[in-house]
Amino acid sequence: MSFKKIDPSFFILFAISLASFFYQRPLFSFTPFWSLQIIQWFQLILILILSTHYIASPKIWFIIFCYILSRAILFQSSPVLEDDYFRYLWDGNLVSKGINPFLYPPSDSFWVNIPSEWRQFINFPDIKTIYPPITQFYFAAVYMLFGESIFGLRVGAVLIESMLAFLLYKLIKKENVNLKPLAIFLFFPTLLKENINSVHFDLLAAFFLFLCFLYLKKLSTAFINTALTWITLAIAVLVKIFPLVFLPVIFFASKRKYLGLTLFTFFILLCYTPFLDAGFQLFSGSKAFAKDWLFFESFAYY
Repeated sequence: MSFKKIDPSFFILFAISLASFFYQRPLFSFTPFWSLQIIQWFQLILILILSTHYIASPKIWFIIFCYILSRAILFQSSPVLEDDYFRYLWDGNLVSKGINPFLYPPSDSFWVNIPSEWRQFINFPDIKTIYPPITQFYFAAVYMLFGESIFGLRVGAVLIESMLAFLLYKLIKKENVNLKPLAIFLFFPTLLKENINSVHFDLLAAFFLFLCFLYLKKLSTAFINTALTWITLAIAVLVKIFPLVFLPVIFFASKRKYLGLTLFTFFILLCYTPFLDAGFQLFSGSKAFAKDWLFFESFAYY
């Protein structure tokens, strides 16, 4: 593959995609959310069409080059229609100091002596944290390395994204298939928006869920493989609750079901141990959030 075989419009569309994260005003009477989605999905569809004719077998160097370029640009963007990162940094602040974020909501006077630059901007300040233990440890690690910095969250997001991309690359090479799925994954509009721009951490759960299925795929009865399968599932659930829907699949597909389920349960309980001083209030934030959750709030103009 040479640059002569790549339509110049590929690069134009790529630039438009990245530029869209710096555009937060309504487009043709659409909300900012829809403006972003229109630009991103239009870009993806055309790139897929171009890829069919011009980049039938993308080279890994080309994917890496575009990846580095896109992430370097996105590091300069402000989160579009998002402010969850204030809570992430606040929770990381507390956990890094050995304080349980499940005890009181951010608005409580209990925290008056805890220095924070962005505590006042936290959304739903009267609701206690909803994030599980592994996520809390992740927030704390970012805080200890970078302080209350969105840059630190983006470094973590890129690291997670890169690890997941590496696993996907290894699987693709092992199965001897085209690298296009890797390129589509790395430049998928939702990924660009949610992971780097908005610094959501769903990919951390996806990374451990991917590991879980890789271990499950071996169909081994060895204790170490069983342990790795179920513990990686537990870690994924302790990041975000959604991987729990795969529990029945993994249970019926695994070789040592009840041993694995026991390890899964034990690991989850173990990770919650540092936060048990919150007592029955441990899940009060999750209950409050689930009760008052505004679905598709970003679709509304504000």
